[in-house]
Amino acid sequence: MRCRPGILSLPTKIILLTAITATICFFIYILFLPKGTGKEFEDIGLEPHMPTPEEVRGIYVTSFTAADPELRADIVALVERTDLNAMVIDIKDAYGYLAFEPKRDTFDGIPRSNIQIDGIEEWLDELNDKGIYTIARMTVFQDTALAETHPEYAVRKKSGGIWRDWQGKAWIDPGCEEAWEYIADQAREIYDLGFDEVNFDYIRFPSDGPLSDISYSYHRSERRKYETMAEFFAWIDSRLHYLPMPVSIDIFGLTYIKQNQDDDMNIGQRIADTVGHFDYICPMVYASHYSEGFFGFENPAEHPYEVVRESLEAGHEIMAEYGGVPTQSRPWLQDFDMGADYGVKKVREQIKASREMGASGWVFWNARNAYTEEAFYNLDEI
Repeated sequence: MRCRPGILSLPTKIILLTAITATICFFIYILFLPKGTGKEFEDIGLEPHMPTPEEVRGIYVTSFTAADPELRADIVALVERTDLNAMVIDIKDAYGYLAFEPKRDTFDGIPRSNIQIDGIEEWLDELNDKGIYTIARMTVFQDTALAETHPEYAVRKKSGGIWRDWQGKAWIDPGCEEAWEYIADQAREIYDLGFDEVNFDYIRFPSDGPLSDISYSYHRSERRKYETMAEFFAWIDSRLHYLPMPVSIDIFGLTYIKQNQDDDMNIGQRIADTVGHFDYICPMVYASHYSEGFFGFENPAEHPYEVVRESLEAGHEIMAEYGGVPTQSRPWLQDFDMGADYGVKKVREQIKASREMGASGWVFWNARNAYTEEAFYNLDEI
């Protein structure tokens, strides 16, 4: 007698049907998941790297310095000798070329920098072991490498072709969502390398060059530029929030004193749009970059203490209106001669002003990485 095939019981059928339905719904959810939700199915068992110091005391380091063993050793020794505790390291240069070899296929076909930081992961581990907080600086929309590889993403000329600024650099249209994914993947690579924080620079529309010849393919002309930037800020926040890594943004120093938040200086930057999406806001309050008459000074470069203090004070008033706090500020400060000679006194005056205004730290800029070492001893005495 042939055996009759077994028949599933009703409870078993219900469980099986429920499991199949749930699986189908899950894949439909993934398929139609909108951009910007941040629901990325990557490894969520991520570990934070070195915690952010209570006061970041940093200096800027070029990829050239970081890639040269002798120069790299010298700059690390400077930090160790003094009371500094952080370095902002160029990981993507002003032309958009990466100083490391990324692992994601997002970067296939896009040229790299001729300057590569060899052994970067091991080096970052060594810096953390020395108590040095590492911040990766990357340009965002100023990106010749991406623009030339994908000209459809680029800011265009009205006559056709890629538009370029006065330095010959190409830019990505800030409204191009396809490029947004590329930017987010750069930040993910930076976390994977072992950096403690990512810093976004040139996260704006172009500010110089033949601006009247620009044609945007993605940014809609009927929208204000700050609306496009605000949309990107919210999007990048949602895409990176799962990473246990702070994100900071560089903005023009003048942005901090624009009490009229409808004025985005035609580059799309407003404090109103940044405070809710970035851990730290880094205004470039270089006194030498303020024109004659600013803050009542014939030569603002001679008055770095007052310029930094008044800029931060004005910016913090705006931040408070939008839920921000002074500790979100981490200004870029000046350690280079422009408009005035900068030595120990002027460097330390800027630190004093930053502290008095409640900033959570500061980073000094010198394009040659030639810093005034004497200024960075006994910082607790300032």
